[in-house]
Amino acid sequence: IREAMDCGDHPGIQRFAHALKGTIANFSAARAVKAAGNLEEIAARDLVAAELAFVRLEEELSRLKEAFRLAASDRMIEEA
Repeated sequence: IREAMDCGDHPGIQRFAHALKGTIANFSAARAVKAAGNLEEIAARDLVAAELAFVRLEEELSRLKEAFRLAASDRMIEEA
């Protein structure tokens, strides 16, 4: 997504955000799904706003990554 953003590739941003949204939905991560969907919609018309939406998506992905890390850590403790 970052590369498409840097190139001003509106369709590319939308395509990648849409694919990411579908992947994230498999984990029931509603806030991250919403952020990806928001980026997908905004990228069609406004790259400046898309940049802000991308920052929000990155924040949500960081939260999701942390949730995965904590879940994996808890599982390791349970298995020990």
